[in-house]
Amino acid sequence: MSRKTIDVLALLEWANRNLKREDEFATVDFKSGICSMIEMVLLETGNYEGFSFQNNDDSATGTLGYFSRSYFYSTKMRQETQKATQQNKDAEFYETCQAAEEEMAKEADDYNPEGEWDLVDRYQTIHNDEYS
Repeated sequence: MSRKTIDVLALLEWANRNLKREDEFATVDFKSGICSMIEMVLLETGNYEGFSFQNNDDSATGTLGYFSRSYFYSTKMRQETQKATQQNKDAEFYETCQAAEEEMAKEADDYNPEGEWDLVDRYQTIHNDEYS
C-alpha cells in the first residue's frame, strides 16, 4: 500500500469551506463526517485549537447547525501561513524588480539620440589608443 502525505493546513481549509456549505448535499451526515475527520487529523498532529459555531443560536447537539462550524488554526499553522504569505510577497517583489530591470535594459538598448553611443565609442577608441 502506498503512503501519501497531505498538508494539514490545506485539509483544515478544505474542511472549513465544506462546513460552511448550505446546499442540499451539505447534510448532517456529510458535515458530521468532516468534523470527525478534521478533529482526528488536528488532534493527531498537535494542531487542535477548538472551533466555533457559525451560528450559536442554531447549535443544538446533533443538528445541522451543530456541525456547521469553523475550526481554528493552531499557533504553528498561523506561523506557517504567515511565513508562506511573506515568501509569496518576496517572490512577487523579486519578479517585479526583475521585470523592471529588464524593461529598463530594453529602453537603454533602444535609446540612442542623435548617435550619442557612437560618440562614446569613438571617445573610448581614441583614449584606448593613447594607453596602448
